[in-house]
Amino acid sequence: MYQRMNRRIVCMTVLLGTLLGSFLCSDVIAQATDALVTTEAAVSQARMLSQVTEIFQNRCSECHGPENARPKGDFGYVMDLARMAQTPSLVVPGKPDDSELFLMIDFDDMPPAKSKFGPMPDDEKKIVSDWIANGAFAIAAKPSSNMTGMAESSEQSNADVEPEKTKAPLYYLIGRLHPIAVHFPIALIMAAGLAELFSLTQRRTGMTSAVTFCLLLGSAGAVIAAITGWIFAIEQGYAIELTTQTPSLHRWLGVGCALASPALLWVDLLSNKDRRLFRVCLLLVIGLVGAVGHFGGLMVYGESFFSL
Repeated sequence: MYQRMNRRIVCMTVLLGTLLGSFLCSDVIAQATDALVTTEAAVSQARMLSQVTEIFQNRCSECHGPENARPKGDFGYVMDLARMAQTPSLVVPGKPDDSELFLMIDFDDMPPAKSKFGPMPDDEKKIVSDWIANGAFAIAAKPSSNMTGMAESSEQSNADVEPEKTKAPLYYLIGRLHPIAVHFPIALIMAAGLAELFSLTQRRTGMTSAVTFCLLLGSAGAVIAAITGWIFAIEQGYAIELTTQTPSLHRWLGVGCALASPALLWVDLLSNKDRRLFRVCLLLVIGLVGAVGHFGGLMVYGESFFSL
């Protein structure tokens, strides 16, 4: 009786420690999620900037580019997005309908409908409109050598510039432990199943202690693997969504495994002589662990790994 009581005390201590660790790591996951949102916004902004630059290059630069000695309408800096954004007579950041540049494009005045570059299609007009609506942002650039007279105004140009390399957050190191941590719950929960099978076939009641020991470490490992997996997925740029895609299945089945494993340990502790319910639950969790490992393997080795 005392042995069983001590076993329950140890298991409860580990479970409480696991829950406390999950709570402490929730702030790290929240920070990592915020970092992912920021990264996605930066990627979207860079994509829009590239599209706007390409549109102005293809449609407008021949008449309004910096290489023209006498640009039309004395407007020769269409490729200098920052300068245009700082010219209220052309662009009002956040208000495309109040921006003369967009109105000229929208009414097919730039480029003219009869020119070889016009009129601008509606999808390109929408990109320019969205760019202005989002603040008419631009990337700083070095001034070109043939524009020394406008060096000060060209410092914010969107010419080719190497982006600044930002240092990865320290908590990403926790996520990189996922490939190591994930093997422990798989092995330990499978070992618990083998120990329970041995106990059933050989009528060895003493093996139940081995089952509990394996589940104790395996459930703690499953929670740790889930936490590190979330952080690692955020670093790798996987979207937080519920789909039938392999990364999503691996993520959410892993969460299910992290929740089911401690629950299975609790069922084991409550099972005395009748362990039929526990054995059914154990089989289900083993299947869940196998599915998580399977989809994780497909992410590493590819969808066609089992193809002959």
